[in-house]
Amino acid sequence: MASKAIERGLAAELWRPTIVVLLALLPLAILYLHLGNAQFLPQYFLMKQDIPALFVVLAFTLLVRGALFSPVARLRLSALMASLEQVPIPAISACVVVVGVAGAWLVFDFYPLSMDEFWARADGLIFAHGAPMAHIPAAWQSYARALQPVFLHLLPSGWWSSGYLPVNALIQMALGPLASPLLAAVSVLLAASIARQLMPEYRSAPLVCALLLASSAQLLLAAMTPYAMSAHLAFNLAWLSLILRRRASAHLLAVPIGLLAIGLHQLVFFPLFALPFLLEGFVSGERRWAVAHGLTILAGILLWSNYDSVTAAMMSVPAAAGKARDTGALVGKMVAMVRTFDLRDADQMALNLLRFLLWQNPLAIVLMLASAGKVMRDGGPLRAAWAGILLPPLFMFFVLPYQGHGWGYRYLHDELGNVALLATYAWFQIADRESSAWRAVFASALILSVGILLPLRAYQAWRQAAPYVAANRNLNRLKADVVVIDAPQHAYTWDLVRNSPLMDNSPKRLAGFMLTDDQMAILCKQYRVEFFTDADAARLRIPEIRLNSGDDIPRTTCRN
Repeated sequence: MASKAIERGLAAELWRPTIVVLLALLPLAILYLHLGNAQFLPQYFLMKQDIPALFVVLAFTLLVRGALFSPVARLRLSALMASLEQVPIPAISACVVVVGVAGAWLVFDFYPLSMDEFWARADGLIFAHGAPMAHIPAAWQSYARALQPVFLHLLPSGWWSSGYLPVNALIQMALGPLASPLLAAVSVLLAASIARQLMPEYRSAPLVCALLLASSAQLLLAAMTPYAMSAHLAFNLAWLSLILRRRASAHLLAVPIGLLAIGLHQLVFFPLFALPFLLEGFVSGERRWAVAHGLTILAGILLWSNYDSVTAAMMSVPAAAGKARDTGALVGKMVAMVRTFDLRDADQMALNLLRFLLWQNPLAIVLMLASAGKVMRDGGPLRAAWAGILLPPLFMFFVLPYQGHGWGYRYLHDELGNVALLATYAWFQIADRESSAWRAVFASALILSVGILLPLRAYQAWRQAAPYVAANRNLNRLKADVVVIDAPQHAYTWDLVRNSPLMDNSPKRLAGFMLTDDQMAILCKQYRVEFFTDADAARLRIPEIRLNSGDDIPRTTCRN
């Protein structure tokens, strides 16, 4: 009876913070649906993906709670956990690679759903041809904005690329479909190594950390895509692993890793990750290296924020007049975004955080939340890890509460290692890991995450991507010189406007809303033109959205 009472006390200690957080986030998330101006993607994510996953987690939890009262079920699950403890960590990492590559094919058909993903590959193609930007043929330069309407960086001399920094694109170019799976797998190895550094007294800490991270649906789904977030996570953990060794050689090696991490695609993520660790190092007496890394990161921000000017100078072409992106422009953009801050965006951030929680191994979230009080009191790198989880959502709340596309909450993806480390710490400090019941709980959480939630999330991602994959395939088959995409009543059809940055694809795709009547007349006169309309989008089951009153009526044919 005493042991059962202890287990009930541990369960309450672990689950109470999770229940409090869910009760805080759910009402705000539901409120978002009733405000009237909620954007399509957050609504879609909540209703089509996250609420169903929440019900699955709750149903499974009730089922397992009943099964754990059965000595036979408890024994079998505990035996499964014993078997898992014999699995080599490299084997877990290899499984991540297999899942990532298989999912890129089976779930997404290697199609980059969002324009962030498209540009990671497109920029990589540009770099593969030996330059940081591609030149637009003269005949198409006046159509540049219609050819690439999203995230375009365009020079007046007819050179273009994305508005992102280059390191992830270079990695995608070098490794192709293996890039993100390998980066996710490396992240698992690095997280396990850091767990060994931080918790050397617990022999199985690296394995526990690897299992908790590798069973994250967010980690695995992102590994199926060219998103930069897999690279952010790997670079962050590589840097952290080095600075925790507290050797001069390791600190020196961490410097280039940090500089590359800043230049992956957006420069804010690595500084937000590193800042809590630098502050923790400073207050704990490691002041010289903390200041040195802080100055290095500041130098990296100054360097990468002037990337556009550097590339224009390398190619001996003028930068965009009045629109050059440099440090001053970056600061100005940040100030402008903060000025748009609205406290009512709290419901949007609640959706983001709820989504983040529901895309992880549920036990990892429970353990992470339960660790908060102890690690905040004890200090050290784990306190910095907790602060690192809190800092990006706080920053994004003021700057960019809307994430757009993403599997889970991608602006916290680079902190997944922190989640796994904190959960591992809580497993050894709070949970009764020697109890057969708790070992059964761990095994059950892995079954839920890998056996149920991962297939569910993969199906949800496939269901969301499939209409766009089909549309992209149909557009490529059209016997035309130009396809004008005008389907404003259907979600994200403008993302179908994607052309090779080398302009060697056919047919060329253009966004109808970016074309003037004169441009349309010239196209119709000089080329064979087809139109992709709302009727085409409806036939392919692309989700419909409400048309705003000011939207243009699409053109569906060339006028004589």
